[in-house]
Amino acid sequence: LSNTLHAVQVLLTLPVIKLSYRADLLPSLSDLGMSEWLEA
Repeated sequence: LSNTLHAVQVLLTLPVIKLSYRADLLPSLSDLGMSEWLEA
């Protein structure tokens, strides 16, 4: 039973990690795009 609960926890945690990872990447990407656009 503990193995099943652990597997479910992993499956639920992975999408959250991906979403937070993208949320962290988006501001830095937009900052890079804006700085390049302003310099051009």
